[in-house]
Amino acid sequence: MWKIYKIKEIINDFQNGYAFKADQYVEAGVPIISMQSISLEGKFVFNPDTVSKWDENTLDKLTDFILKKDDLIIAMTDVTPTKNLIGCSTLVDRKGIFLLNQRVGKIEVNENFAFKIFLDYYFKSNIWRNYCRSIAGLSVQANISERGICRGKIKLPPLPEQKTIAAILSKVDEAIAAVEDSIKAAEKVKKALMQNLLTGKLKPDGTWRSEDEFYTDEKFGKIPKGWQVARFKNFAVLQRGKDLTDNNVISGNFPVVKSNGIQIYHNEYFVEPPGVVTGRSGTIGKVFYIENQFWSHNTTLYVKDFKSNYPKYIYYLIQRMKFEQHYAGTTVPTLNRNDIHKIKVSCPNNINEQKEIIIKIDETEQLIQTKHSKIEILKKLKKSLMQNLLTGKIRVNPSQFQQEISRFS
Repeated sequence: MWKIYKIKEIINDFQNGYAFKADQYVEAGVPIISMQSISLEGKFVFNPDTVSKWDENTLDKLTDFILKKDDLIIAMTDVTPTKNLIGCSTLVDRKGIFLLNQRVGKIEVNENFAFKIFLDYYFKSNIWRNYCRSIAGLSVQANISERGICRGKIKLPPLPEQKTIAAILSKVDEAIAAVEDSIKAAEKVKKALMQNLLTGKLKPDGTWRSEDEFYTDEKFGKIPKGWQVARFKNFAVLQRGKDLTDNNVISGNFPVVKSNGIQIYHNEYFVEPPGVVTGRSGTIGKVFYIENQFWSHNTTLYVKDFKSNYPKYIYYLIQRMKFEQHYAGTTVPTLNRNDIHKIKVSCPNNINEQKEIIIKIDETEQLIQTKHSKIEILKKLKKSLMQNLLTGKIRVNPSQFQQEISRFS
């Protein structure tokens, strides 16, 4: 039987953080946990190299604000207009001693009423976060109070059912984490492949080139025979994109590629596919491969002429080029295409070899994209489960625990 409670009825204590002052921070000591340690997804974000610290010799003055592993903390403020972080919680997921900063609350759960992990998932749900946004006020830095949290309501099932629901949601989180780890591993493989294939050390068939298959270039050292070293303009010509103000955009089917990617679509285009685009102003270093007709914005450089090279090879070649030393200006980083044209690079003369190299790299990239798609499916599944399980729309019988868990293994 599900029952409605106020949050204050199912917790033993609520502790708001301490208002540390900037002159109280030290270089080494006890880490201070602030709202930056709670991600929008409700994960515990901790980097010991960037968090502020407190002198551990005076720790006894702040015993009420000490955090430890598995403590439940909740964000009580947000500086963004969306107020998405307000009310979001996380569990401290590592051993050690931490201190609680202001505008973050620590909740001690009454285990006679609520299972801590279930409550954590509830605080991550849209049900709870919508309530918190509604009471956060209209100021730029929106806040919620201890009183506002404690008077919030929750509908709870019996403890065994809470634990079963929490276990199912945890299993989905474990699946997501496993795929994320496999993506990181695949990205390392891709990086190594790009390094070895695009320098010619590794052949497209997976074998390593022998010493007698290289010649020596004064700048680059060993270069595969059949490869050319020349300025980038000998392999591809870059052109600055065309301006298109937001007021002049007419909604259509053609992507407008800006330095940070595609966000709008226009009814006109001026570049035929395939296209390779990189940021010229603002966001530098991102490279985009476009397979449809598109508009290249004036914040970008696009490849106007591939010089009979394989377009996707040029795409990966540009990814490996380091543009940092060619930035012009100070406030807004800007690239001059003439500077890029002067950079010396190496490239196979044979377009078929270029294609074979790209096939090997793309195999790994497609695997990564498949894994990203799986994560999106799992996240949608989790969102649906949270909506249904945390509200009782879908009931879970404790005796079905193993059966429910196996669905997500």
